Amino acid sequence: MTTIAVRGRTLAADTIATCNGTPARVNKILDLGDRVFGVAGNYVDALMFLEWVKNPKRAKKPKDDAEFVAVELRADGSIWEWGPDLFPFRVEEEYYAIGSGQDVARGAMYMGATAEKAVEAAIRWDVNSGGAVVSVTPVATKRRGSRGRA
Repeated sequence: MTTIAVRGRTLAADTIATCNGTPARVNKILDLGDRVFGVAGNYVDALMFLEWVKNPKRAKKPKDDAEFVAVELRADGSIWEWGPDLFPFRVEEEYYAIGSGQDVARGAMYMGATAEKAVEAAIRWDVNSGGAVVSVTPVATKRRGSRGRA
């Protein structure tokens, strides 16, 4: 399946998905600048969710029975979990992980590992995680204010 780990202002992920038992390298992260997302579960359902996140007015919503979970890291450092109901909840933890390797990743972070090292540990000990480790950090964006003319 997957391992996505979040610690501090870093979201890290493995890069392997399987389709009919065949592994393939995939991207499990969406970087929107001030918000980054990592997905686990059914990859097609997860991609549908990411398309909806990018453009909620035009993209189809994921199906009610979609099988995915997503974690969002915002530039302010807050962590949010999403599911098929599209109603996020805030995770009140200093680190978090989702996917089949989440227990290994959380244990590693409990012992002080970074998000990247936690995913490395999961790749080593979870048979459903693999490939390279990739990571991203959300960047706070400055909003331009409009100046009114008198």
